[in-house]
Amino acid sequence: MKHSVIIKNLVLLSLISASVNPAFAHVNGQGTYRVEITMTPAEREALKANKKTEVAEANFKVYAAGELKDEEQVSVSSRGQSSLAHFPRKNLSVKVLKSEDGEKKKLKVGEIKGKHFTLSSSPEDQLFVKNSIGYSLLKAIGIHSLETQFAEVELNGQSQGLYMLTENQSEVLMKEKDADIVIRRRYNDDLEVKDSKKELSEADVLKYQTTLRNLHKSIRELSGDQLIATLEKNLNLKNYLKWLAFNYIIKNGDYSDEVYFFGKKNSAGEIYFDVSPWDLDDSFSADMHLSSFPKGPNYHMTENSQKQMIYNYESRIDRKVAGDAKLLRMYFAAMDEVVSTLSQKDVLYKIQQEVIANLSPYLDDADIQAAGLLDSVQTRHERAAVEDNVKVKMAKINLRMQEVKEELEVIKTEENINHRVLDLSGLRKVLIKIDNVLLRTVTK
Repeated sequence: MKHSVIIKNLVLLSLISASVNPAFAHVNGQGTYRVEITMTPAEREALKANKKTEVAEANFKVYAAGELKDEEQVSVSSRGQSSLAHFPRKNLSVKVLKSEDGEKKKLKVGEIKGKHFTLSSSPEDQLFVKNSIGYSLLKAIGIHSLETQFAEVELNGQSQGLYMLTENQSEVLMKEKDADIVIRRRYNDDLEVKDSKKELSEADVLKYQTTLRNLHKSIRELSGDQLIATLEKNLNLKNYLKWLAFNYIIKNGDYSDEVYFFGKKNSAGEIYFDVSPWDLDDSFSADMHLSSFPKGPNYHMTENSQKQMIYNYESRIDRKVAGDAKLLRMYFAAMDEVVSTLSQKDVLYKIQQEVIANLSPYLDDADIQAAGLLDSVQTRHERAAVEDNVKVKMAKINLRMQEVKEELEVIKTEENINHRVLDLSGLRKVLIKIDNVLLRTVTK
């Protein structure tokens, strides 16, 4: 980051701190939560760095409507990629430390309870509107989605503004979904094991990994019914296709690596994976990232992809969906189901009102309003502007769904959809792989 930008952010942070009387800075109203994290002054300074930093032990207090509800010792780590490098309000990971007798403790913030949390400042998603809308849409279409909780975050007595507290994916999937293993997909379809049951041997873990890896790689030579049968044997293909449709509707500009696969044995004894997406702050993008990079995976993809209605060609599975007529037809059916569900009476309106209601108790707080000056919007988080942002995005979804509906009606009249099938040259496939390898390298 340029020195001028760093100085500007430090000045803004000082002005915000000085503009509010600390005695009256707390969010204490009904329906509000506040998190106070305390560490040594040196540790607090270290946590401001534009690189990943860990504080081994800090005090973590949870307040509801001004009343202390929970308190534990935790470790705190900064996290992220561009947000960590370019914004002073850092995203944080929190892990509850074991007690002296080895007891594994949990923290409760609102409806969220666990040993691990992500605290997101989301500097490029004004007060988490994109994530809030996206998670609600996922739940509406039957895709597993994380629970969240808003809270004002204070570090050593200084307000950092409003944060979104999110459950730890692995912890939730292992507990709620009784998953044997949780794997995150990265760029280039690299598969990162995040957690697994203790009783699984190394050989068992490798078997799960290999099964999922084969779904991404071994399907290259398959087509039609055999391709679909192979995918459905080990993957909730319908949910995967609904997730692809969801990403197209909300124009998610970065989702290939923002998904967790959680696996366990099904009734037939087969390893079976389902999907759990997260981190939707790149939704409502004008284009998919790498869309203008020559020969990149999303090169020449327009805002209205009139052929496959897929916003991303980065994963092998997604390219296969776009490139096989029978699987593409199955995807269009999944898209039709998603649109039909979200078009039911008041579904989108209720999501809009719920998002506004969850944010509302925090929108008159001076610290939370001022924190917007440090984010990408560089304007205060005023109530009217935040509520308008929610409504504008819901209107965009409504418009997008109308466009999709019109295209689906055309597709239903087509007996042969071969003209819609993606056909990539061998050179472009090689260049796509190079792009993905580079992406994976720089994001490690």
